Amino acid sequence: MVELVDNPIKVGNPTPKVAWVFVLLAQRTNNTKVLCNKILCKWQSQLKMKKPNPETKCTWYQPAVQNMRLRGFLSRLKTRYGRQMSYADDFRGYEGSLSAVLKQLYREREQEWDGYAVKRKNCIKAEDRHKVRLDKFDESDHNQHIEKCVVGSGTYFGFRGAKEYAMLKIEDVSIGTYSKDSDFKGYSYFAVAHLVDKTHALSAENGYRQDITTLMKVPILNDDPTSGDCGGTMKRMLEKSLPNQKRFYHNTKKKVLYLNK
Repeated sequence: MVELVDNPIKVGNPTPKVAWVFVLLAQRTNNTKVLCNKILCKWQSQLKMKKPNPETKCTWYQPAVQNMRLRGFLSRLKTRYGRQMSYADDFRGYEGSLSAVLKQLYREREQEWDGYAVKRKNCIKAEDRHKVRLDKFDESDHNQHIEKCVVGSGTYFGFRGAKEYAMLKIEDVSIGTYSKDSDFKGYSYFAVAHLVDKTHALSAENGYRQDITTLMKVPILNDDPTSGDCGGTMKRMLEKSLPNQKRFYHNTKKKVLYLNK
């Protein structure tokens, strides 16, 4: 039977009750820190999805999902039960810590996640970017120009999923000139900023938002529409933008309707 005690941060008449283990996990002492770390490690090592992935039959959560659930649990301990311990100070940096256990679990499970890490055969590595043939797209076809930009963005800016592409705005991109001390002195660049990519997401290892105002730049080496230069491709798409257009990409039908008004 679960022992109930008064909730330390909730008031009411009668006083709300809570399982004593949650109150125990919230207090910061050497003994509770060790116990809490053991409980969390055991829980995280056994945590599985209710239903396995239908394609891979894998029952383990991927790191981003498991870390998100863990963060949510720790946050609720703080807001509901006055948790005093923090992930950065109490559950990492020593042998047997929750952080170390998670890293080891993820390494062991890596082979079981289809479409993740080493099993992603379609993943483009930095050293293989030159193999992507953007010159195969015909920019005279607006839809192909969009596809060319999408492939280039994924290759050079590391965009993944749909949000980075669909939510890209005119205000997020710019064109500038490299400084005199740059290796690309004399060239212009196409830059993207203000995007929150997956490396900036909160996780069990990343407890803060990084600065997202820094520009991601690609040089504009060739402004020929038939070339495979990513910077030039993105620059020409920007030049096609309509008055008062907010999104970086636009539909050709909307352009025709706008010009015919």
